[in-house]
Amino acid sequence: MLLFPRSWYPSPIAPAAREWMLHVAKCFFVARRDGGASVTEYPYLVLPTGYHLPSCRMDNPNEWVQELFDAVRFHAGLAHWPARVTPVDGRHENFPTRAHYPGLHPPPRTFTYDASMGADDLVTQFASHMAGWWLERYGPDALAPDATTSRRLQELIAVLMGFGLFVTRAALLRPHSESSPPGLGPTEAVYALALFCQVTRTPLRRATPHLSRDLRLDLRAAYRSLRTSQHLHSASLQPCWKRGGEG
Repeated sequence: MLLFPRSWYPSPIAPAAREWMLHVAKCFFVARRDGGASVTEYPYLVLPTGYHLPSCRMDNPNEWVQELFDAVRFHAGLAHWPARVTPVDGRHENFPTRAHYPGLHPPPRTFTYDASMGADDLVTQFASHMAGWWLERYGPDALAPDATTSRRLQELIAVLMGFGLFVTRAALLRPHSESSPPGLGPTEAVYALALFCQVTRTPLRRATPHLSRDLRLDLRAAYRSLRTSQHLHSASLQPCWKRGGEG
């Protein structure tokens, strides 16, 4: 006996979290589609493969991390914004300042990273940096982060930029910490990934091979919930882009 009719599936997240995600997604996709986001590509699902990201280089890990960061900037559509990364405990090497680029907007930025992080955590951190940078420059006032939601908001924007696979896998393994602001939980990250796939018309078969069995089941459930509900329609979020970034 079915508890729910096949034409409707329950949402896997709380209504308040769902409405917040839909609101953020609407603001992000409208800003990006209207050209106010200063990005160079439509969003597409970034895959943890050599097609999208450089292979790890153990002979020169710092150079590999810089290449990884540059790849994240490219897929986020922000490769034209000057930036670099340096280890948390490393020195900031000389980097061109705004004086070297008259009229440059925004100014060059240097981000730090923890060299002990794995690849998924690094990509998630770099994508969150790009999301935060985008919010600073072009984020609508309705998405102004506060002290309690900034990390969640940045990770959600990172998912909507195409990095949902990394954010989801990192969220599953992330230990709980009272000292740092909370990011997206695993269920929220999966729902955000399903939302991205719906709006960008990305087939689930592109995402599922890179997720564990439990996450695949959760992603399909979230996707069905979005597809069979009126939530996308009520939020004025309809599939609006062709798929991209094939690989």
